[in-house]
Amino acid sequence: DTATTEIYTSLFVGSGQMCIRDRCCTFPGCDRPPSWCEAHHLREWTTDLGETNVDNLALLCTRHHTDVHPRGLAGRLVDGRIRWRRRQ
Repeated sequence: DTATTEIYTSLFVGSGQMCIRDRCCTFPGCDRPPSWCEAHHLREWTTDLGETNVDNLALLCTRHHTDVHPRGLAGRLVDGRIRWRRRQ
């Protein structure tokens, strides 16, 4: 249906924009390419009702995507770049 097509088109365009912005895994010191990465919600969609859009997503490789939660890290988009810090 049209609504579903619009959602998938929006996600596809957003993922391209995210790859251009982030260039690689956004975890400090990691340079794994976008093809090795997943989209991570900066504001969690399950607990913080974070939206699925390019301003609320960051590229993280699989290793770091599973690592940020137990380490208590939170990412923020600041001046066009993702910054990671410990949750407060």
